[in-house]
Amino acid sequence: MGTFTTSPRGGRASRALSTFTLATLVLGVLSAAPVAAAPVHSDLRPTRALGSTTEQSDAPVARMKGVKPLRVGISTGHSILDVTGPRLTKDLKRAKALGARQLRLDINWSQTEPEPGVYNWERTDRLFTATKAAGLNVLAVIGFAPEWGRRTNGSVRIADFADFVDVAAKRYRYKVAAWEIWNEPNQSRSWIANPVPAQYARLVEAVGPAIRKYNPKDRILMGSLAPAVDAEDGSELSPETFLKRLYRAKIDRSTYNAFSIHPFSYPAFPSGNEEWNTFHRLPAIYKILKANGDGAKPMWLTEYGARTGTTSRSVSLKRQKKLLLDAYRETKKLPFVERLFFYSLRDYSADRRDSEANFGLLKYNGKAKPAYKALRRVLRKDR
Repeated sequence: MGTFTTSPRGGRASRALSTFTLATLVLGVLSAAPVAAAPVHSDLRPTRALGSTTEQSDAPVARMKGVKPLRVGISTGHSILDVTGPRLTKDLKRAKALGARQLRLDINWSQTEPEPGVYNWERTDRLFTATKAAGLNVLAVIGFAPEWGRRTNGSVRIADFADFVDVAAKRYRYKVAAWEIWNEPNQSRSWIANPVPAQYARLVEAVGPAIRKYNPKDRILMGSLAPAVDAEDGSELSPETFLKRLYRAKIDRSTYNAFSIHPFSYPAFPSGNEEWNTFHRLPAIYKILKANGDGAKPMWLTEYGARTGTTSRSVSLKRQKKLLLDAYRETKKLPFVERLFFYSLRDYSADRRDSEANFGLLKYNGKAKPAYKALRRVLRKDR
């Protein structure tokens, strides 16, 4: 999650799952955030009892052919763009000490090019330089259009976005290892207009060549899909529906080499079997990829987390720890998954009543939450 002008996503677009209620769950919906506000998250809440964790197995899972061993990263959240000096250095050291190999960082079009041809790279330059010094590589999620980069209906001006990606890819050709195209395009909070998979397909096709022109080895991720169910008003599409329509739009599959998704499940466990649980549905989502010729491309889980604090949608520190450990264990069982990114690094406010501010592995004051400590022990053991 990150910051942003016209995008209510803020940084890590909403964990929005739907704008309506299904018979077996309750959907919490928050209003869209204003310009440059923090991301909005809403939850699917089951009315029945939550699924409990299943018995875990430590037996190694054979990776799918061509898929590298599972690696862990951190999706840092938008607030890190404003962190400077000793605190930034310390935060990145904490990320490395956890066992993260990669950070998911925002390249925000609306902030970087607020007017056509007028650029401000100060924050991303500073952050990318510090990340390299910390021995971490970068997954850059690029998107979040300024007002001038949108049509009257809110949809993205694809040619203008491709021009921006070209400039960004040239500037960061040796500082970015992988690129994620947009964030959560299957919901209107991030896409602004109602999501149209065919439009996203054309966007990916337009920017892929711009990235590969400067570094053919860079990974390009398609998807970045939010956990969602199909909304009656079309404001959100489930990952399954979005992908099926994307393939019907005949996306050029040569323009990307991995698929990404955000399988938030809280307050339920990843190992739960609730039908709305996106993590539980990952094998079914992979089957759609495979049926459409993308079975050899790995899946990246580029955001997984759970909010703490005191809101009705928050979980306890103890449950956050259990959820994140369960996510790591369950991900290791999925041979098609290559990366798991925990969202996020540090709470961006000390206000525990702020529903968007408390996803961090670290508290706002920098103190480690139980989830951080537990993950560090597990990841060190698995190295």
